[in-house]
Amino acid sequence: MRIEIENKLVQEFPKLFPGEPAIMIDDGWFDLVYQLCNFLQHSADQCGDPQIACFQIKEKFGGMRFDIDGECNDYQAGAIQFAQLLSGVICDKCGRPGTQQGNSRGWCQTRCTDFAE
Repeated sequence: MRIEIENKLVQEFPKLFPGEPAIMIDDGWFDLVYQLCNFLQHSADQCGDPQIACFQIKEKFGGMRFDIDGECNDYQAGAIQFAQLLSGVICDKCGRPGTQQGNSRGWCQTRCTDFAE
């Protein structure tokens, strides 16, 4: 992820990213991650749900993984799981609809037709 949009996440959601999170995804999943963060922070601030902290966002097996410290409730866990599932149909490069596919190195990735290898 480009540093300027990574910084946007950290600056807009300082409670979710209290340290230096490892954000190791491409730009195409930014909107998905941003909306997830917005939801999680709103649920903590306005609904009394637990404040969680994200220490890592990465790609694994073609999907996004949002790793947290601390306990979350079922509502928050469901939102995280849903975002992770959605990442499997969103191109990690550009954010358009994509499909999970293998690349030339044998790795699974989610890409649209423009970025497919």
